[in-house]
Amino acid sequence: MRNSPANYRHELFRLFMKKRYGELIAVMAIMLFVYVISPFFNVSEGGANTFHDAALFSVVRVVDGDTFVYEDSGQDITVRMVGIDTPETVDPRKPVQCFGREASSKTKSLIEGKKVRLEKDALGDTIDKYQRELRNVYLEDGT
Repeated sequence: MRNSPANYRHELFRLFMKKRYGELIAVMAIMLFVYVISPFFNVSEGGANTFHDAALFSVVRVVDGDTFVYEDSGQDITVRMVGIDTPETVDPRKPVQCFGREASSKTKSLIEGKKVRLEKDALGDTIDKYQRELRNVYLEDGT
């Protein structure tokens, strides 16, 4: 871990203790410069997966409050939205759960027929046990 923050602090301390103030000021100036200009490079932790160049997909239909189908290259793909859990409406083993229809209706009003940006969840799985993609979902305007 040659370039860890602890090593940078150690190097600054070493320069300070040796009274090499010119080098110390130069290193600090470079660090300040990098800190100031970094927001202008629009780099997120995900690398090239920034909002501006991300692909948008058309929502074909809403299955229930937390699941929908989108089209990619002529193929319908089912997505389960990460971070949203709504009452079931389509499970054949169970009756429609309380407020399930309302949740499904709200999801339809928000995304059906619109374009969405899909993003893999960095902390979790990408496919669930029903072979649905697990994705964070954003509308074109970023919501």
